[in-house]
Amino acid sequence: MKKTGLFILLGVLTALAATLFFRNPAPPRQPQTSLQKVGTPAPPQAVPSNLLPHSLPSMEPVQKPLPLLENADEEGQQWLARLFPQIRLEEVFFLDHVIERLVLLVHSLTESKLPLDKVSLRTASGPFRVQTEPEKIFISAENSRRYAPFTRLAEQLDSDTAVAAYQRLYPLLQQAYEELGVSTGTFHQRLLEVIDHLLATPEVKGPIALVQPHVLYQFADPELEALSAGQKILLRIGPENAAAVKGKLRELRSRLVR
Repeated sequence: MKKTGLFILLGVLTALAATLFFRNPAPPRQPQTSLQKVGTPAPPQAVPSNLLPHSLPSMEPVQKPLPLLENADEEGQQWLARLFPQIRLEEVFFLDHVIERLVLLVHSLTESKLPLDKVSLRTASGPFRVQTEPEKIFISAENSRRYAPFTRLAEQLDSDTAVAAYQRLYPLLQQAYEELGVSTGTFHQRLLEVIDHLLATPEVKGPIALVQPHVLYQFADPELEALSAGQKILLRIGPENAAAVKGKLRELRSRLVR
């Protein structure tokens, strides 16, 4: 069974490209020119032998040497263009520090907040919609339409291209993960942990109630408000989109562990 790897997850994460906080419309943040790194860089690790099949479709007649991480933006952008030919990359992704931003995004989905100016995805356009009743606020069902295009984008990814991308770029992904200084494990292991965490997002029936103690909206239910950034986003995009994203995550996980 072919393992589609990280870039299927990237499509799923694109489906999660939503504002982290419930807020009124605000000007988009400008990407920073550098990302903070913690710890001592380690030499890139090769792809684990049991991670991918031995025979993969070749995207190039002859593979060029892998660039250094600090010089990998051009190749990262080329792979994004192959994976998402139907979009203008700059409208969805920040295109500097491509590998580092992607790794930080994956890792941060289990945290309480996403560093929005440092991860790879731009936020969804348009205002966050709420439904108001006397003394009550709910997430509007209209928000699902904002995120449906991202869900379709994830579903349209070509698996063979994703396989080749993961195999080619894995040493850089591992190096970027090590340079975060947050773990001594492998990026592949962390990827599986993040998938399991997102799949554990509770399913809420009926409209989700909000409160607005200040400018930003919060979940009225303290248990929902205590969820991670990634789990909150899955609740925000609506049950149909969330079900599609979870289905893609389950497919991805089954391929990663075989």
